Amino acid sequence: MKNAERILEVYAKAEPWKVDHDAAMRCFEMEEIIAVGNMAYEFISYMIVSWQDHVMEGRVPYQEEDDRRISQFYRSWVEITERNLGEIEKLARDGYEVKGSEEFATHLEEARSILESRALETEIRPIEEILPLAKGNPRPDRYGK
Repeated sequence: MKNAERILEVYAKAEPWKVDHDAAMRCFEMEEIIAVGNMAYEFISYMIVSWQDHVMEGRVPYQEEDDRRISQFYRSWVEITERNLGEIEKLARDGYEVKGSEEFATHLEEARSILESRALETEIRPIEEILPLAKGNPRPDRYGK
C-alpha cells in the first residue's frame, strides 16, 4: 500500500509540471509556425512587388491570370493565418509571450486590407468617366458653384 501511495504522490506532483511543459511546447511550436507564416508573407509580398515592377517596366506582359493569382496567394495566406489565431490568443491568455505574434498580426491586417483594396479595384473608374454622371449643385447659394 505504501508503494501505491508513494506512486500516486509522485504522479500528482509530476502532472502540473507536464501540463506546463506541454503548454510551453505548444508555444514553441506556435512560434515556429508564426516564423514560417511571417517568412511566407514577406516572400509573397516581395514576389508581388517584383512582378509589379517587371510589368511597369515592360519586362513582362501584364496578364489577368497573374493578377488573380496574387489575390489567391493573399487569400490562402489569410485563411491559414486565421486558423492559427485561436491558439495564439489562448497561449497569450495563459500568460505566454508568443514571439513574432505582433508582426504576424500586422501582416494579417495588411493582407486583409490588400484583399479589400483589390476587391474594390473593379469598381474604381477614372474621374473622366464619372464626371458626366454628376448632377449639378442643388444649392449653389450654400455650397458655392
